Amino acid sequence: MNLTSQAIVPNIGLPPEQFAAAFPFHIAINRNLVVVQTGRTLQRICPDAAPGIAVDRVFRLAQPEGQWSFEWLVENHRQLFLLVHLASGLQLRGEFIALPGERRLLFLGSPWFTDSAEISERGLDFEDFAIHDPAVDLLQVFQAQKMALADAKKLLAKLSAQRAELRTANERLQQQENESRKLALIAARTDNSIVLTNAEGRTMWVNEGFTRLTGYTLEEMLGKKPGAVLQGPGTDPATVRHMSEQLRQGKGFRAEILNYSKHGRCYWLATEVQPIHDDQGRLTNFMAIQSDVTLRRSAQQRLAIQFEVSRALAETANLTAAIPQVLQSICENLGWQVGEFWRLSGERLLMVEIWHPPEVRVPNFIHASRTTEFTRGIGLPGRIWATAQPAWIPNVSSDANFPRGVAAADDGLRGAFGFPVFVQETLWGVAEFFGRKIEEPDEALLKTFSTVGHQIGQFIERQEAEESLRETNTLQRAILEGANYAIISTSPDGIIQLFNPAAQRMLGYTAAEMIGRQTPVAFHDADEVGARANELTAELGREVKPGFETFVAKAERGEPDEREWTYIRKDGSRFPVLLSVTALFDERGRITGHLGVAFDLTLRKRDEEKLRTMLSELERFNRVMMNREERVLELKREINQLLATVGQPPAYSSVVGTKDNHPRQSR
Repeated sequence: MNLTSQAIVPNIGLPPEQFAAAFPFHIAINRNLVVVQTGRTLQRICPDAAPGIAVDRVFRLAQPEGQWSFEWLVENHRQLFLLVHLASGLQLRGEFIALPGERRLLFLGSPWFTDSAEISERGLDFEDFAIHDPAVDLLQVFQAQKMALADAKKLLAKLSAQRAELRTANERLQQQENESRKLALIAARTDNSIVLTNAEGRTMWVNEGFTRLTGYTLEEMLGKKPGAVLQGPGTDPATVRHMSEQLRQGKGFRAEILNYSKHGRCYWLATEVQPIHDDQGRLTNFMAIQSDVTLRRSAQQRLAIQFEVSRALAETANLTAAIPQVLQSICENLGWQVGEFWRLSGERLLMVEIWHPPEVRVPNFIHASRTTEFTRGIGLPGRIWATAQPAWIPNVSSDANFPRGVAAADDGLRGAFGFPVFVQETLWGVAEFFGRKIEEPDEALLKTFSTVGHQIGQFIERQEAEESLRETNTLQRAILEGANYAIISTSPDGIIQLFNPAAQRMLGYTAAEMIGRQTPVAFHDADEVGARANELTAELGREVKPGFETFVAKAERGEPDEREWTYIRKDGSRFPVLLSVTALFDERGRITGHLGVAFDLTLRKRDEEKLRTMLSELERFNRVMMNREERVLELKREINQLLATVGQPPAYSSVVGTKDNHPRQSR
């Protein structure tokens, strides 16, 4: 007889295909430790684990320590076993169950993966796993739920068929009871919560997963509607109405809802409810399969907060407009009522912004905040200032370091948290938020708000940098546009990038004609450039080619280069300039461009020529005047000589005895 079809199934109570679907990685062995049946997925990925093969030939017992033997396995069946497939290294984790009345053991296991990538590497997908298998990742919880619900529908259909058989065949009662116990065992092993109600929605049965999730036992839930027990003040009324309407109409549905455990813990539940009908189509029961998705919802909420804050900062032009939107987005995402922002001013924190929904009335608290200043360590803002960390207060009314406690209590505010905003590692401000419920600290949320604080700080840094840049650009434009110097900058290869108004006036070219199109060679004298290239070649000991290199060869060595050049205007006219060329370097010492500043020497040259002409005329006039004075002296001496011949005294005593002296000395 083929071992894969041996009669394990009647004792288990499920046909082979359904049992294989429920436990795709199971292994059944007989007393001789020979495999008699394996799950469908295990058969595919471990083909050597076939019926008729000794289990210790294909699997190694990794945990607990011991030797393969039927009696040892029975004795330790309550322990967690880890089997390693010898051929592939696949690890299976599970437990051995002794089948009542049989000399067989059933290993209910599943692969143990340390990385989700192993699933695809093994050629597996989610259809290869059972609904209860922990390998299904939290991020694929919806897909896992869908698979679980599909299997649950099959089980429910099986239960309906068995109930019909119970009504017509009393002799099968014991078999059905055994099967029910096996199904209950399966339901108890899953992490999902399962609830079975009657047609009126009152609880008939819950599994252990329900008790672990909610804290309520089956005895506490019998006859009660789950919603009446689990829903609370934070539960969305619209979702409750939708669920009630679907139940009233006898329809299945999916929903996510906020519930409360027996001990008051809030948790988010993803539930799928399906109706169960008898053979006559009458509604008899509802079955709900539920998963705790609190972690996923919390992660989504934190991401939503970061996204909304980023969007608020991106869509506003300045911090004054951004802060109210940031406070609003955080309050609305968390369901908190009041948000405030405090700005550090010297040694005090001053409240600069407050937000709350229009329907929320908190006049006492607003007044207390607007009239209070906090120093380091005092109140929630001061505490955040002192620690430089986010802070959480479950109930401000019982906090000894909360000066606004009375005002908060009067307006019904209880929970509070806040976070710092740093700009360049210096405290810039503090944001704080308040709600009407007593809230226990959420460490993951506080870490998120550390990130949000950095987002706001980076936004402020960017705004300040942009403002500084605008001021610098304004000053730069004023300098460039008002300067009487031609200022021209180029890229490293000489293409003009800046051509200021003075350069346009001097040369007659527009900026559009030059920027990105020409090099300074366009308005230089070619012969002059060639001559200068020859001078530099001799001076620098390397060839300097005529062209743009001629202007920057020395500047690129970090040496000053200022000399007189001839510029040629667009209309062909020429004029002299004094040109100073500088190379521009980045922080790594790489050349990023060049800057030339030229001063028109035309007027200076004209003034110098006038001065030279004036000096020449003065010199000529001086010579004329000197000649005239010499002639007068000679005449005076001649007159004295004539008088002397007739015996008369000299008429000009000043020239007596000065015949051989310089005229200037005789005056």
